[in-house]
Amino acid sequence: MRGGRFESVTIGKMPNRQVIVYDKKQAAKDQKTDYWFPAWNIDKDDPATQIWRVE
Repeated sequence: MRGGRFESVTIGKMPNRQVIVYDKKQAAKDQKTDYWFPAWNIDKDDPATQIWRVE
């Protein structure tokens, strides 16, 4: 959690089986990969939009 907001959860551990669910929108902001926002057709500053990724 960051600032009272859920960001990720990891279930399991490597090297066996692991599943991670995380906030891809926040990851894109943190990594400064702004090219994702036009690809997703979203405004990066809109708090109502969410992009979650499962790995």
